[in-house]
Amino acid sequence: MNNNRFYVASEKLNQIETELIEQGFEELDECVSPDELADRIFIDTDKKTFYFTDEECVKEANEIIVEKYQQTYHSTDLKKIKQWPTA
Repeated sequence: MNNNRFYVASEKLNQIETELIEQGFEELDECVSPDELADRIFIDTDKKTFYFTDEECVKEANEIIVEKYQQTYHSTDLKKIKQWPTA
């Protein structure tokens, strides 16, 4: 998983949700802007959590991670997630 902590996926969300749960991740409450639909998943690999979200919330979360962790999120997909080592 090469030292990146935060990931965002935007395709096959239901399959990714299932895969993350099978890997022991915990689903948190979704973060969606008013009048928006969740169209991506935000993943924190350190805390092993994820939540459904939208573009606006991802932008806000990214500002926080850049400030707090000096990192940014990386895009990922189902194929890559399936290759993550399970602890």
